[in-house]
Amino acid sequence: KSIFVGVDHLFLNDITVDDKGVVYVSDSRTGKVYEITNGTAKTYLENLKNVNGLLAQGSELYLLADGALYKSNKDKETVKLAGDMDKSTDGVVMLKPGEYIVTSWAGTIYYVKESAPVHLLSDTRAEKINAADLGYNKKENVIYVPTFFHNTVVAYKLQ
Repeated sequence: KSIFVGVDHLFLNDITVDDKGVVYVSDSRTGKVYEITNGTAKTYLENLKNVNGLLAQGSELYLLADGALYKSNKDKETVKLAGDMDKSTDGVVMLKPGEYIVTSWAGTIYYVKESAPVHLLSDTRAEKINAADLGYNKKENVIYVPTFFHNTVVAYKLQ
């Protein structure tokens, strides 16, 4: 049985779970983020062009949409933290409060610090190597980025 019965969805993309067990799922084609509680999905946020990457931290939800990083609180008040990234933003991890690594499907990886310019760390667009979602090993300070069509996962040690 689908938990999305009666919910208009087209392209479910990323998923995250908050500390209370609430599941959030992005739908890149409808521009919505769904909230799943007690086995039932409902629209949590909408009108988010190309929404993809999600990250739940405490009572806040971080999301990527159309080349920007946003933060939404429990009251669904959403603020833009950073922009000027490739429109295909895909994955986000938090290094520490206010500092993030963001990937884009096109092949870019960014260091994002709130209230500062976005810093491009890697760009493999010319080589046509995608940078999909990512994982973060906090203990080793290493990010892992799947390259999709190149069938590899690249590890980057953060300095």
